[in-house]
Amino acid sequence: MKALRKILFYLVLLFTVGVISLHAESLDTQKLLETIDELKTFQNKDFTAVMTMVSEDPEEGVEKRMVQQFRRDSEDKFLMLIIEPDVQKGQGYLRIDDNLWFYDYSSVFEPVVMGG
Repeated sequence: MKALRKILFYLVLLFTVGVISLHAESLDTQKLLETIDELKTFQNKDFTAVMTMVSEDPEEGVEKRMVQQFRRDSEDKFLMLIIEPDVQKGQGYLRIDDNLWFYDYSSVFEPVVMGG
């Protein structure tokens, strides 16, 4: 009987220590996530980056896309301009708050000069 109580005591102790350590780990994880959020938010300054995205599709092959991004978190805005591929060069996305616009320079009408 004493051996069973001793085993039960150690099992409860082991379980309690495990639960406490998991809780402490989740608190550390939460702090880590908060720190990462602070590092990726640029409230007091603007952010600019050139990003390259490579997509590999077994049927369509490799596609490389390059964009330049401008971010202003203090006003909840960003602008992305496509640099590559040449077919899409000059297209872009503008987001202000919850509104997102797409710009395609080829869809803009060019003025026609009459006479000469």
